[in-house]
Amino acid sequence: MNSDEALGQIILNYCRINGMSIGDFSKKSGVSKGYISKITKNKIGKYGPSSTIKELIADGMGITTVELEKQIENYQNNDFNPLDIPDNVFMAKINSKLKTLNNTDAEKIYNIISNANSDQLELLCNLLKNMK
Repeated sequence: MNSDEALGQIILNYCRINGMSIGDFSKKSGVSKGYISKITKNKIGKYGPSSTIKELIADGMGITTVELEKQIENYQNNDFNPLDIPDNVFMAKINSKLKTLNNTDAEKIYNIISNANSDQLELLCNLLKNMK
């Protein structure tokens, strides 16, 4: 898999995990819907997206270009887990879910999480990362 194909899959995974369409991601990143669509279909051409486009894509995902390049590299090395979500995106999802709870429920969840072992936290993270 080349880096452009990996980038396309990363964008599709990001959109899926965050319940976004390509159009939504286009607005968030500032990259045209047509160009995002070309990336996700691996129809970019010989030179691939510019560093400016990758920077806009990374910003749209709330990560740095270094983090995006690392995800691309991991994807190319078959070391990419579709459940891998940058921490800031993951925390934003948790915060949005917790805001829908009353204070008592949120406090109970906080107490459970703070007393969980690493295996329990990993399981919880995997469950939360799959939530829409």
